[in-house]
Amino acid sequence: MQTMLEAWHIDKSPEELLELLQKVRSMNMHLVSSLIFLIWDIMITFDDEVRYIWRLPRFSPTKWIFLITRYIAVFSLCRMCSLNIPLPLSLTPPESSVCVRIYIAQKTCSGVLFICAQALLMTRACALYFCNRKVAISMGVFLILQVPSIPVIIHFLLPKHYAVMCIKITAARDVILFSVVSIVPFLIILGLTITKYVTGLKAGWGQIPIVSLLVKDDIRLVSIFVSWITATAIATNFISPIFGYTGLYWIMSILPASVRIPNSYQKQPHQLPDLKNPILP
Repeated sequence: MQTMLEAWHIDKSPEELLELLQKVRSMNMHLVSSLIFLIWDIMITFDDEVRYIWRLPRFSPTKWIFLITRYIAVFSLCRMCSLNIPLPLSLTPPESSVCVRIYIAQKTCSGVLFICAQALLMTRACALYFCNRKVAISMGVFLILQVPSIPVIIHFLLPKHYAVMCIKITAARDVILFSVVSIVPFLIILGLTITKYVTGLKAGWGQIPIVSLLVKDDIRLVSIFVSWITATAIATNFISPIFGYTGLYWIMSILPASVRIPNSYQKQPHQLPDLKNPILP
């Protein structure tokens, strides 16, 4: 242990370093566990994916948004495993450039995943609005504007200093900003969905089982996401920055699992009524 202390130039006792190593080991266990959970979820729903998604037209936006949402998370978590797991095994401290690469990989992958999940929710919301042109364009512009925001947010929140083993020294401002930026778009999309659903209930078509099921699925997805991000932000700010990492790993596996095709969809009538948009101006 002394050899490692001297090599890393750590001003800590062997007991403190051992405690830190245990925390990092726990963090990496959460990382691997979240990846295994996501792969397991893909395996048990793969037949539904092939039946309902792969058979969609080649250039269907829903098809590619769904596939990217599911598999970008697998790639992201595998990439994080390759960067994070070797850290506690090394007898030399990582260079700052390594820590920067880990941080950029984490935020870029999570940002892309969040945008893909938003795009999937937007396609459902757009269907409720009968693909109204104004609504579709507004949602598309809102989604596109978020893409350049990813590097801007990463640059703004890029840490200048890291603790041992590339653990980010987190400021409360950073936690709050990341949480707000992550949560607000989902709440906006959910608000549009619920508003139209309430209108549909009054008009009669909102009681169709598949419509009700899709809206309830969106509410469940956004509720899980918002609750998880909020709890992670609180734990990161008041308990330990380790929770920021473990919370990110699990939301990156839970989010794709939450947008899978519910088995009950196939039991519902999928056809919307032939209305000529009577409830839109």
